[in-house]
Amino acid sequence: MQNVPQNKIIYSVLGIVISVGVLWGIWKMVGSTNNTNQAQQVVDITITKDDWSRGNKEAQVVLVEYSDLQCPACKAYAPLVEQVVDKYKKDVLFVYRHFPLSIHENSTNAAYAAEAAGMQGKFFEMHDILFEKQEAWAKSKKANELFLTYAKDIGLDVDQFKKDFQSSRVKNGVEDDLVTGGQIGIDATPTFFLNGRKLESIRSFEDFSQLVQEEIERTRSSQQEKK
Repeated sequence: MQNVPQNKIIYSVLGIVISVGVLWGIWKMVGSTNNTNQAQQVVDITITKDDWSRGNKEAQVVLVEYSDLQCPACKAYAPLVEQVVDKYKKDVLFVYRHFPLSIHENSTNAAYAAEAAGMQGKFFEMHDILFEKQEAWAKSKKANELFLTYAKDIGLDVDQFKKDFQSSRVKNGVEDDLVTGGQIGIDATPTFFLNGRKLESIRSFEDFSQLVQEEIERTRSSQQEKK
């Protein structure tokens, strides 16, 4: 996880192979809230038709991530999220929301690029390539030119992409995510919520998987009790 005061520390993980040790170190940098206490707190997060999502839209279990495309920690967690979504695609809806941090000079425009790609039906394709090539554009003075290259690489209409990139719809989409994130107290990325419960200290895919599986079982049990 990354927060504003620790950007210099976080950047040191760039280029490191994703491992349990790296993920644990990233999360510990900002400190963890006691899991028992966190389990008692449920945030009301309303999912809308405008949210970018993967998985089962009818699922009773919803995993929401607030993320910054320039954040190295978010890049490190992306493969874990993909594994979870793939494993539980019938039981879980994954929702991605933007939370570009002000310390990252190109993060907001990267979010715009993903939104613009989404308008052509390829949000997650752009999301994936931006994380894959993060080191190339993160500190580049020509990041927007690189975004155009990525748009072409994933098969977008580049002229339309340029127009959408500058549109109020794209900018409002990112701003809306920032507002909702601010309202629930987010100040670091990535931040995950599982059915409104903030997740802490995820060290591995196994940790992630266990939490999701437990929530699926809890939800099923609750539904059965209501019948």
